[in-house]
Amino acid sequence: MFMGYGNVYVASIAVGASPSQSVKALIEADSYVGPSIVLTYSPCIEHKIKFPRGLSRLADEMTKAVNTGYWPLFRYDPAKITRGVNPFVLDAPKKLVGDVHDFTGRTMPSV
Repeated sequence: MFMGYGNVYVASIAVGASPSQSVKALIEADSYVGPSIVLTYSPCIEHKIKFPRGLSRLADEMTKAVNTGYWPLFRYDPAKITRGVNPFVLDAPKKLVGDVHDFTGRTMPSV
């Protein structure tokens, strides 16, 4: 939605899945002259992370979200348009691994 405005830097990151992409997006967002928004995937207990490992595996959960296509990694920099460069960069894996339905269909174990 924000990309439709045409003057907003937009990025989607998951620090645990791709630290380098996250840093690049944050640097670009900070240096962009104009509004920027960075959407960050951050798992929590409501995402049905199974215990006993639980929240100690946040990076694993972020990687699964990216690899299944649940959370795409991208950067949109409208400043590139004036240079004749495509403003949209998809940083997600070229091939998805796993099934997004398996990722989203997990249930909380009984306590």
